Amino acid sequence: MFFKSFRIGTLYCLLSQAHSLSASDPNMVNIKNLRVAYNDFSKQLLESNINMAEPFSNFQEWLNSAIESKVEEPNAMNIATVDERGRPSSRLVLCKEVRKGEGLVFFTHSTSRKGQCLAKNPYIAATFFWPEVHRQIRIEGITEILPDEVAEEYFNSRSKESRAASACSDQSKVIASKPELMEKYEKMMEEEEPKRPGAWRGYLIKPDYFEFWQGNSHRLHDRIVFKKDSSKDGEWKTERIQP
Repeated sequence: MFFKSFRIGTLYCLLSQAHSLSASDPNMVNIKNLRVAYNDFSKQLLESNINMAEPFSNFQEWLNSAIESKVEEPNAMNIATVDERGRPSSRLVLCKEVRKGEGLVFFTHSTSRKGQCLAKNPYIAATFFWPEVHRQIRIEGITEILPDEVAEEYFNSRSKESRAASACSDQSKVIASKPELMEKYEKMMEEEEPKRPGAWRGYLIKPDYFEFWQGNSHRLHDRIVFKKDSSKDGEWKTERIQP
């Protein structure tokens, strides 16, 4: 009975999308009718199939699964920061290292908008979303800038083109035109070894919150949360929250 209703639900989703063009404007897609059929209940996230003692092993397992499932850029994460006015902003960056028990590493210009936000308010939120496997992980925590040698080592591991692109860009600052940027890039490429700008740094996200989300049919999604308990020497408290 469940699988019959599941197939009917999937068919309804497809029919809804097929008729999603607005009657008032044939070129306007009616996004109210866009639906995705999530996993059936055989892929529920239960407490019995996750490590309830700490979140990092679960994170690594889910990341590995996303990589094996050929998710495009599985290490991409959306990070949100807040400026001195309390205004949030978010953008996608690549997570370049997972330090078990410590946190996640990314690299950027400390003079960029996100870098300036973090200088004034070091708290951050990050989200990994893997639609191919109907999973996401939400992370919250505080950031710290890593030592120069960490940024230097990673910067020098990149291709010359990538190093030149990072070195020629004063990230988040206004520029008159794309040709002006390309001229800066070409000049940087003339150097034998483009050097890392002093403001190009590595950041460590030190999480105190993880949420593991598994999509399920009929919006009965699974959400398991890990919160660091500062009163118990950094132990993790776990709980299930409603979808």
